[in-house]
Amino acid sequence: MQYEDHIFQLYMHKLSGDLTPEEEAGIERKLEEDPAFREAWRPSRPMPARNAPRST
Repeated sequence: MQYEDHIFQLYMHKLSGDLTPEEEAGIERKLEEDPAFREAWRPSRPMPARNAPRST
């Protein structure tokens, strides 16, 4: 589970723009080379667009 937690933290840092260029390059490399990383990186469901109306 720690692996997924680490990937989640990287994902959140990417979304917030907090990654260094080196970290960005490392993520891109892992996405190309590591199927398990690629699967964990992919959101499990699509995220709603910002300011999109939410269905109730």
